[in-house]
Amino acid sequence: MEKAKVFALEKNKISSSEVTLQNYTIEEHPLICVYDEIENADILGFGFAMCEATAYNYAIMPEEKKKEILELLFGKTGLHYRLFRLCIGSSDFTLDSYCYKPTEESPFDISRDKKYIIPFIKDVQKFTNNECVFMASPWSPPAYMKTNNERLHGGKLKKEYYKEYIEYLIQFLKEYQKEGINISYMSIQNEQKAIQTWESCEFNLEEEREFATLLKKALKKNKFNIKLLAWDHNKERLITRGLKALESDVFDGIAYHWYTGDHFDAVGMVRSFKRDTILIESEFCRSVIEDNINSNYALEFVNSINRGTNGLIEWNAILDENGGPYHNRQAGCDATLRIDSKTKSLKLANYYNEVFMFTNFIDVGAKSLYASSYNDFIKVSAVRNKNGNIIVNLVNKHADQRVKVCLRDKFAEIDIKADGVYTIIFND
Repeated sequence: MEKAKVFALEKNKISSSEVTLQNYTIEEHPLICVYDEIENADILGFGFAMCEATAYNYAIMPEEKKKEILELLFGKTGLHYRLFRLCIGSSDFTLDSYCYKPTEESPFDISRDKKYIIPFIKDVQKFTNNECVFMASPWSPPAYMKTNNERLHGGKLKKEYYKEYIEYLIQFLKEYQKEGINISYMSIQNEQKAIQTWESCEFNLEEEREFATLLKKALKKNKFNIKLLAWDHNKERLITRGLKALESDVFDGIAYHWYTGDHFDAVGMVRSFKRDTILIESEFCRSVIEDNINSNYALEFVNSINRGTNGLIEWNAILDENGGPYHNRQAGCDATLRIDSKTKSLKLANYYNEVFMFTNFIDVGAKSLYASSYNDFIKVSAVRNKNGNIIVNLVNKHADQRVKVCLRDKFAEIDIKADGVYTIIFND
């Protein structure tokens, strides 16, 4: 370990260099310290939600553009995404609202998913040599099972339909399994406290526990080895709601979203209290499609990994010029890849490179480590890859400066720019 490789993202351009490591003896400042003796959490991977909107946008692209998309999102030179979220039925980012069993008399039917979503998944599975891992979440039960008799605008699942809804979810898992798509993680409901104009359904803590207990038994009976994740809503209630849910052993972890601010300390507290629990950030995205606005994606990655998150899943990865398609909402969202639905051109969001600085270098199966910074405006995370290499990420929200990144008895001295993002590789 005589040299370290340094990748620098400055003004949206990535450069690389090597620095000679120096002996760490009496230096006290300005230090970034990595503690590789203490592992924090397993890295399950990074990815996005494979909603119908993303799958549709992929489907309408020419074959050469599809190849480009696959490399950009899943390839060795791209983001190397491997962890994905699936919507059970429609979400707001589908062409319209649909359900696998719209009435009590209807047969269960996933043919809608076979048009765009499943073909997209199969292309990704083939490209990644079946390295994909899937989480699934429903946005709403069928309308006839709910108190408001519609899949939109919140409402609750009627208790007399708990058993039938569980059968509905089990049937979804079986149908996807027939397609070669196996689910590893599952939440019982997306955004359990949100009453939205699109598909939504409310669960309080007691209802979530009761339903999850019944679902867990059904999963076991049907020989599904699926881990249940509680909450699947925003970070500000990770302690008061997510951690409370974990008091029941029915849950294997917590899924959470980013829409109510940082709350990274809450992520760290859950990891401290529950060392072996699964923590997946299951949704984050920017609502404004504009390149001159700071995305905060690099900050989300560096702080989440530092606090012990197992994986991060952004919202849709391929959206059109309007941030869609979507339904029953006023506006769309930004996405890592933006297509023009008319010209079939492809553009990277300005935060693509921010994400690349993490996901391209960090392996599935890596172990996150503890790290600290002398300056709270310089954020740091570190992992040990499966080959033993230590990957350190820095995000500088301070002025230009020179820092020393220390690992054991060596340090790498590097210059970092304001708003720069850095990946430093210490070879084992």
